[in-house]
Amino acid sequence: MSQNPFALLFQDNNSSSVKPDVKTQAKEKQDINDILEEIFLFTLESNHEGDTTKAPRVYLADFHSQLNQTWLDLECLAQAVCERIMLNDPKQFLTGKGHNEAAEGARIRYLVQCFIRFRGCKQRIINGELKEKCQNAIVKNSVLVLQQPELFPDNVDLNTLYNLFLEYREKDIGSFSEFINLIAADIAPSDEGKSISEIFSPMLNICHRDLKRIDAIGHPDIMKHLELLELFVSDSNLATVFLDHLFSMIRKIGSNVPGSAYAENAFGALLSIGCIPTALLPGQHYHFFDKPSRMSRQEQESIEGNIHRFMDTLQDRMYTIVYKILKVNLSCKRQFLKWIGECIFANKGRQQTWTQLQGPLNMLQPQYVNHAFFLNLGAIMLRLCQPFANPSSPKLDSINVDYCLFSTKDLNRREDVNCVGLKDETCLQPKSDDFKYPEGKEPMNFITECFFLTHQILRVGFYAVNENLIALNQDMHRMQGTFNDIRAQGGENTERGKKIYEFMESKMTTYLCVKAAMCHPSSLESNLQLQIATSYFLCKLKDNEVVLSTIPEFLAQNVVELIIAIHRFKIDNINSPLNSNHLLSFIFDFMAYPSRLRNPHSRANMAEALESFIPNLDPDQREFNSTIDFDKHPRNNELIESIIAVFVSIEETGMGVEFEQKFTYRRPMYKILKYALAIEKHRQEAVKLSNVALRIVEAQDPPLFLRFINLLVNDAIFLLDEALGFMKEIKSLEEKKDSPEWANMNPDEKRELQQTLNTSGRLARFHNVMASATIDALQALTKCAPRIFTHNIMKDRISAMLNYFLLNLVGSKRKQFKTKDLSAYEFKPSEILIDICRIYLNLSQSEEFCLAVIKDERSFSVNLFQEAEATLKRIGPCTAETEQFSEMTRKILAQNTNIDDDESIVNEAPEEFLDPIMGTLMTDPVLLPTSGNIVDKTTIARHILSDQTDPFNRLPLSMKMLEPQADLKERIENWKANFKKENK
Repeated sequence: MSQNPFALLFQDNNSSSVKPDVKTQAKEKQDINDILEEIFLFTLESNHEGDTTKAPRVYLADFHSQLNQTWLDLECLAQAVCERIMLNDPKQFLTGKGHNEAAEGARIRYLVQCFIRFRGCKQRIINGELKEKCQNAIVKNSVLVLQQPELFPDNVDLNTLYNLFLEYREKDIGSFSEFINLIAADIAPSDEGKSISEIFSPMLNICHRDLKRIDAIGHPDIMKHLELLELFVSDSNLATVFLDHLFSMIRKIGSNVPGSAYAENAFGALLSIGCIPTALLPGQHYHFFDKPSRMSRQEQESIEGNIHRFMDTLQDRMYTIVYKILKVNLSCKRQFLKWIGECIFANKGRQQTWTQLQGPLNMLQPQYVNHAFFLNLGAIMLRLCQPFANPSSPKLDSINVDYCLFSTKDLNRREDVNCVGLKDETCLQPKSDDFKYPEGKEPMNFITECFFLTHQILRVGFYAVNENLIALNQDMHRMQGTFNDIRAQGGENTERGKKIYEFMESKMTTYLCVKAAMCHPSSLESNLQLQIATSYFLCKLKDNEVVLSTIPEFLAQNVVELIIAIHRFKIDNINSPLNSNHLLSFIFDFMAYPSRLRNPHSRANMAEALESFIPNLDPDQREFNSTIDFDKHPRNNELIESIIAVFVSIEETGMGVEFEQKFTYRRPMYKILKYALAIEKHRQEAVKLSNVALRIVEAQDPPLFLRFINLLVNDAIFLLDEALGFMKEIKSLEEKKDSPEWANMNPDEKRELQQTLNTSGRLARFHNVMASATIDALQALTKCAPRIFTHNIMKDRISAMLNYFLLNLVGSKRKQFKTKDLSAYEFKPSEILIDICRIYLNLSQSEEFCLAVIKDERSFSVNLFQEAEATLKRIGPCTAETEQFSEMTRKILAQNTNIDDDESIVNEAPEEFLDPIMGTLMTDPVLLPTSGNIVDKTTIARHILSDQTDPFNRLPLSMKMLEPQADLKERIENWKANFKKENK
């Protein structure tokens, strides 16, 4: 110890040693001087000048003269540091050689270097006063330089702090961060000097400026900006600067802040970095998936993997930033959540559909942030949800549904509610007139806020991107069709052909980039975990109508649309084992129950989600989760009734539903029915529903199963009729292209004709697919539950439909629909014919049905069934079904001889005995009280199935309102008996 020049500095102040003598005190004074010189690299010794044996120091000559001492001590240290930083050119006063830092002219850099040297000596210094004085001297003078730069000969450039950060992030980021935090803590509000925000915000402004130049994820400069933001949010004082920076553009604009303003800061710029091109033009190169048509699937997967690794890195570091700002203190937490809430509200317009937005994929509108912004923010928020995103987590029970009932006005006086506009959202159920809003005194916890904020972010982020991806996919299919037409005409290498090809390439690049961003595995897994927890949460509330009237509908939509997206885009990179039984239970609990989910469109979407769980019928498709045994789910026995209920509800919604949209909703329902009706227990479920319908067929409210099969028949008639019409139009257009007239057309006329052909082809495909599915469902249902179809209410309609289809498929008209390539339009007449013939066979045990077939004046003829029989034998080998159809044909034709008598009865009957709608002899006349007309009960019952109004004046009408006309019925029966007796 005696050999250590700093021996006294290491001694414990509580030592019991004797009081140091004069020699020891001198030694201590010298030791303090030496360590101060080592830290600050200046001296008061004039004889140091020119002595090359000593370490280089800056000689403070004026201060030496003022103090009239040659050593540095703690009393003069602060002033000495101030004198040092006042020097405009320290090199003039440098003694010794070889030490660049001693002559450092940049004041803040010099003080940073002093602090780092101080930290290096810190462990050797036990003297507490020395530590404190050194640190204070550095900090106080640093604050002076930054807060009042005008005091110095050459004003301090505030960008210096940013440059120092870049320099020390590689050297010693820990020391630099501590230095910055100490300065921030020491800066006090001052009328004369700069505020803490004015001092440090330039660092964030430069960061923002540089980040805006980065156009894609994976850029090497991203990391330094992440580290800078992490530095700011790690300290409570700097966190206030960070938050001021977030709100700076918002405050500058004032009212009507566009959503895009929330990206005008360093944090928002980081969120905006992704892999999606801003507006990729044909022929333009991009960082990812450039020239995708030349890439193998393996190459595309490799690029997607790289993107996901970049996203992992970015989102992990940004999560750390968010986590720290939420933890730094309560005030910062509330301010940051307020920024998120306002940001979501300002960007709510992103929820609009693709066609409404009318803009490039990543530039939805100038007033909104881009896709990457909310995909990244959503990923961060999903990670914050992980502690409670589990059905078994007791934290789920702490979610307070009253959170959704506060208006924007309420938000102005509450700091624990930041979801703007939740009160105005459509809820699962409408609120009653006497609904009472809470007084708003109960505090809201962070789990509640995080839950609803995250769902809102997913709504404007992930699901908006999903909608755009669907639209982009449709665009590519249309372009592919156009290009194929051009290529078929030999125009692949024409200027137009090349342009379309380049446009397809750029679209495919954008599509692959968007899909890669949306299908980020860790984000999808976290999203799925949240939706499973949400399913469980909603199922617990299913029977509380008051609570359901407070829950925004988009919570249910988020669950459903994630399932559909994973299924639609065949996303198979989710690796976490998840219990999806909660998702299935949620669908069964809400899909068929308007009392729980009012919106029929949302319930119809649930059918598409349910399809994702159905075991594969098509080997090219994969179910949502192959680990789920759908058949063993405890609610599986409700499948048929649930699907039928939602099928019917689309038609009876009272809301405007376009035809194509209605059939789009029903497409997955047909697939589910096909699966279910192939299983005995589900067939028995259908039989039970049919039997119930038969027992109450004339109830005031038509039974569910009867309404369902009536709609099926309506759909089949409409779809196949439309499909045949388009096939006829396509054949005509093809003939025109093959005629001499085509050669005489100018290019515009040819292009117009080709566009018409493309449009007709698209519509033909759609209607053919849906018609086949509808007829397939009818075939399966008539096989397991034929009696309901042969009831008086249905027999005439089903027989007329079958005869009409048969006439078009085997009659003389069939050649009108024979295009060059039937498969291109999904037209499968042989399969449809077989299904129709099977329906005939399924119902042929009913004499009344067979009679109705013959009475159909529109389509039936003696030759029709003979032609059908011959066609069946021609398209396939003779089977038992073919023989059965031949037998049925003979049976029907044998009954045809009795029809003439019935026709003569109708022709001779008095007008008052005839049904005014169908023109047939009434068997059970009833009065419609709404219009005063008398019709046959079977006729009006069939009408009420589809339309609960009086057909004569559109006033509301139900079966219960019908008034039987017993006297008229007796008169008709007596007249009919007398007529038959007289005409024997």
